[in-house]
Amino acid sequence: MSSVLPEGNTWLVIIGSAPYQSLRAEAGVDAVLGCGAFGQSVSLVLKSHGLELLRADRVAPEGQRNLYRQLTSLPLYDVATIHAYADSALLASLLGDESIEDLTVTAIDALQLRALIASSHHVLSF
Repeated sequence: MSSVLPEGNTWLVIIGSAPYQSLRAEAGVDAVLGCGAFGQSVSLVLKSHGLELLRADRVAPEGQRNLYRQLTSLPLYDVATIHAYADSALLASLLGDESIEDLTVTAIDALQLRALIASSHHVLSF
């Protein structure tokens, strides 16, 4: 099993809510951006309906922020990897031919998710 644990991980944000159906996914993205903006070490896990955030073709409803675009800005906040709690085939179907510049999206399994949770000082779930 390869390690997905970043050194000095302090915050773990898990987003399992679908984008644009409630404010939960948006709040999760804001939490990641906020941690990064204040120099905190932060990891992001997308699972379940939160995986929909990886779809570049998903259009934000009028008056709402484009959460996909916000995810693409994560490297500016020292977040270089998004962990997707999904198998590789599902992840490939969500991403399609799109790649997110300067951002790695990696599939993790249940053991790796548990390890991320156990190594984090703060876990936020949205």
